[in-house]
Amino acid sequence: MRGGRLIDTPVIGRVAMRIFVINLKRSADRKAYITRQLEDLNVACEFVDAIDGQELSDDEIKTHGVDAFPAWPSFNQRQLRKGEIGCLLSHLGIYRRMIAEDMEWACILEDDCGFEKDFGGVLRNARLGISDYELLLLGHSGQYRDSARGAACSSKKEPFFASYRIAKPVECPHGTYAYIIKQSAARKLLQYACPLRFPMDYLIGHAPAIGLKLRVLTPPIVIHNGPRFASAVYAPGSDRRLYVRKARRIRDFLGCRYPILRKIKKICLLPFVMLRLKLRMTGILDGDSYVEKRFFQQKSPAKPAIPQ
Repeated sequence: MRGGRLIDTPVIGRVAMRIFVINLKRSADRKAYITRQLEDLNVACEFVDAIDGQELSDDEIKTHGVDAFPAWPSFNQRQLRKGEIGCLLSHLGIYRRMIAEDMEWACILEDDCGFEKDFGGVLRNARLGISDYELLLLGHSGQYRDSARGAACSSKKEPFFASYRIAKPVECPHGTYAYIIKQSAARKLLQYACPLRFPMDYLIGHAPAIGLKLRVLTPPIVIHNGPRFASAVYAPGSDRRLYVRKARRIRDFLGCRYPILRKIKKICLLPFVMLRLKLRMTGILDGDSYVEKRFFQQKSPAKPAIPQ
């Protein structure tokens, strides 16, 4: 493996599962930070060199068919950034390796995670092959982008370990920084990911549209350390819409600091968003009804081969 470091291959539950940490070569501080945490938790891992999207040439980007489709649906109708392309390629590279090396399960982490003390216990009790999921998000966030709070999920929860439960998300869960994935899910995502046309969060968050059994661990046991590290997805000075991200950070900060603002937002959005969310949480509406199937409707005639 290019630049990888193999410590050990842990056996979790009844199935051997490799734990991969995606890390950019230039992010030595992140590597040291997550190494200390995992060593304290007695969790072995393997570092994988991330694809640095900022170093990709326009020709390299075109080989992945990024220009094959219009901008992914969003309020600003933008194209993927180079950092987002690098993130996608890094995760998809591990999926292809899972298939090539016939790994039934893998745990994938990004290098800007913070872990709760029960993280090792959760992994050792993952019950691989027993619980009904193909992809389990260990860390996630919802409409408030609060990784400590997590995405909203169904009221029907399956006991997992200690105070943690497994549930079906009822809104798009954001965050691909910590999850357990089965080979069958890797195959499904590879089939629809290329050509690259939407960020990794959307690929996984809306994957129930292609029949993938997506679940979340609640409360999240992995927290995204966004404030500790600057995002590696956005190159300084390269994004003209950074003011949008700053506005969102201010909004999220105020929402955490002053809960009354969130209540006001809920009241304002109740007829449009919150009512459907509550109906999905109680099971009156299908929990997967939030997914956007249009993300997966367009296919490319030329896709990278999936290892058999």
